[in-house]
Amino acid sequence: MVINRTNACDQVAEEIKNLIVKGSFKVGERLPTETQLAEMFGVSRAPVREALRALRQAGFLVTKHGIGTFVNVVSPDILGNEFDTFMFFQDQSLIEILQLRRLIEGEAARLAAEHASEADIARIRESEAFARTEILKHREGKDNAFFAADLKFHLAVAEASHNGIYVKFIHSIHQTLHFHQFLSLRESVHHDEVMDFHQGILAAIAEHSPVKAANVMESHIRRVEELVAESAKKAKAEQKPRKK
Repeated sequence: MVINRTNACDQVAEEIKNLIVKGSFKVGERLPTETQLAEMFGVSRAPVREALRALRQAGFLVTKHGIGTFVNVVSPDILGNEFDTFMFFQDQSLIEILQLRRLIEGEAARLAAEHASEADIARIRESEAFARTEILKHREGKDNAFFAADLKFHLAVAEASHNGIYVKFIHSIHQTLHFHQFLSLRESVHHDEVMDFHQGILAAIAEHSPVKAANVMESHIRRVEELVAESAKKAKAEQKPRKK
């Protein structure tokens, strides 16, 4: 199995994920050690470690300290039905999902700015602070709950819209996109952008400015679209066979 060293983490993560989906690594089964996986894929331990972290964040793996890393139960929230699986693995479909997400979350932010109570705003503020703390840990390579915190922030905004459909949609779509966002948000500049967008969304909702809230949220999701597209394009380019 040939892994392109310039994009080793992404490729190792994809290979492990595919082995899980195919059943080569079964639910509840302990994965080989980092050293064994590194030998299997012909890479160093560093990209293997980062790939495993990405897959834990996405819900594919769970680590039991002192025992090892195990394949998690792949629940409907992670893969769902065949359509969800197809959407999960197709890069173009991911962009289309993000475009839909931009429209829906933009409208959710607009409604939140119109209807949010003081309690709603307090929850958004609390979730923004939690996300900021976790993304700083994520940037430093520490154990973190950034993606759970990010989901909490976006759900808090959706809940403030007082539209239950938005809440369900956003929860579902975040489960699908977390793995891909992890691979696209490893540079510190991207982390800073996420924090800035979250703070801008919070400020617009707190001052009850619907147009501003929608615009900032849409800009936030559009930036995520760009990062995911760049990551997918880079991965495809690096997987092309080199001319002899």
